[in-house]
Amino acid sequence: MGQPASLLVARPRPAEPDAAAPPRSSRGRVARPLGLYLLSRFVVVAAGLPAVFRGDPGVGPWPELVGGTAFTHLFAQWDGAWYLWVADRGYPTAAEYQHHLSDFAFFPVFPALVRGVSACTGLSTLNAAILLSFVFGAIATVLVWKVCIRLIGPARANRAVALFVFFPGAFVLSMAYAETVMIAAAAACLLLLLDRRWVLAGLAGAVATATRPNGIIVLIACVAVAVVAIERRREWRALSAPALAACGVGSFFGYLWIRTGHLMAWFESERVMWHDHFSIGAPILRRFQHLISAPPTSLDSGQLNDLIACIGIVFVAVALVLVLRSGWPLSVRAYTVAALVIPAMSNAVGPRPRMLLAAFPLAALAAERLSTRAYYVVLSTSVVLLVALTYVTTTSLAAVP
Repeated sequence: MGQPASLLVARPRPAEPDAAAPPRSSRGRVARPLGLYLLSRFVVVAAGLPAVFRGDPGVGPWPELVGGTAFTHLFAQWDGAWYLWVADRGYPTAAEYQHHLSDFAFFPVFPALVRGVSACTGLSTLNAAILLSFVFGAIATVLVWKVCIRLIGPARANRAVALFVFFPGAFVLSMAYAETVMIAAAAACLLLLLDRRWVLAGLAGAVATATRPNGIIVLIACVAVAVVAIERRREWRALSAPALAACGVGSFFGYLWIRTGHLMAWFESERVMWHDHFSIGAPILRRFQHLISAPPTSLDSGQLNDLIACIGIVFVAVALVLVLRSGWPLSVRAYTVAALVIPAMSNAVGPRPRMLLAAFPLAALAAERLSTRAYYVVLSTSVVLLVALTYVTTTSLAAVP
């Protein structure tokens, strides 16, 4: 999905700001996107295998992984171990609040699904999490493909899906992470918003906002579309979409308040334990300054974080211009802009490839605007970067995913 702006000159296309043109064809078989998804998973596994031969890849600055093998630990590093921690133990009580403050940062839908699948199948939570990620990764791929069909037609949608599954941050689709569930819910929400099916869109949005913090981008899209629907058509039913979407994250925060007695439990966890909060401008300047004063010279812990974040910031700046100049429906534009801006405003996380994967409509923009030669250059570059980032993420602590 990364490409020079000169290759993506936006051409004006007539479109209503809050409704998509009818799909040109929805009869395309899902075999192509699923095949691309499976191929990309093979690439990710191959790129991560060296970690298995270097020792246990599940050992690191995260909770200890219980059971499993070195191969399964490969997919449960970093945040995956924290999701498993919550799935196994639940959220801390008021008495445990100070000693387990880190746990509250992880939203509940994915750990709840892991625990449920484990209970129903007898699988360990580790294996259940890997299975869920794989299945929801496939579902997310198909739903992203359907969104792309609505935007650019079925022929080019296959090109867009290839860019999505081989995007450098797409290694996370194989990890025990919540991204697969969130992206699937977000894509479903966008499809339902395009069809003005407000209640179902709100329910899908609620799943997204209760799955990942950046799921809030779905709520932003729902609000934008509802405002226009009310202003232009007095369609007050549209309010049900943002109202229901807000219930996802609202229910989680309310649950934490009841369980711990702390209304701001999640925010305190982010600020105190993960050193994260929203900030405009300062994190961007700090990352560029640090990159210039201390460029990375090794794969030591954290060495590549600023480099990756700075590349992400440039990517975000170029992508924002292109999205705002596009003729996309309002729901898709609002969603994509939010998916780009919110990570860039994070003090600690920043616009890493994993976070930018949520801006999946950009794949449609690239597939539509790039010439055939430019498209294959971008796709090949993306595959190389996916392999490199997967290898670095699984074999070192140089880059936080």
